[in-house]
Formats: sequence, C-alpha cells, structure tokens
Amino acid sequence: NRVAPLLRKTYFGGGTAAAYLAGEDFYIPRRSVAERFEDGTISFLDVIALKHGFDALERLTGGMENIKQHTFTLAQYTYTALSALRYPSGAPVVRIYSDSEF
Repeated sequence: NRVAPLLRKTYFGGGTAAAYLAGEDFYIPRRSVAERFEDGTISFLDVIALKHGFDALERLTGGMENIKQHTFTLAQYTYTALSALRYPSGAPVVRIYSDSEF
C-alpha cells in the first residue's frame, strides 16, 4: 500500500476508475489498490469451483501446512545460500533486506 502511488497503468476498465471523461485526459483511479488493478468483472460463477480446487490442492500436496513449510524451507535455503556468497576480498556479494534472519 505504501508504494501504490508509484504503480501506473496505461489503460483502465472494468470499474477501476472512480471518474473519467471520454475525449479528455481526465482519469481518477479508485482509492483501493485492489479495485484500481481489478480489470474486468469477477466471474461469480467460478466461485463454485473453489471447493473443488481446494480439494485437489489437499489431495496433491497434503494441504496448506505442507505448502507453507515447503515455501519456508525454500526461503530459508535461499537466504542461507545468498548470505554465504562472498567476493574474493571477503565482502558480501548480496545485501538481503529482511525483517528476520529465520
């Protein structure tokens, strides 16, 4: 949300504008970042497919807890591997901006 004002779109549509004038260069985006970048109308008929999708996700992966643990392990491995990279002078190759060191 902090950097939302930096995001720019080259077009608008589907209710992403709070106001606009056709034929003039006048456009005011919606206040909410989510609304501003939601192109088109959400397909409400597809909502019924969510249960089937979550059931398939459970069958294939064992559930969100397994996905969460796998993702965390990948992030931890990447953090450790990148942190270990050094130039011949001993200076770190990568600066990692993070709120934790795992």
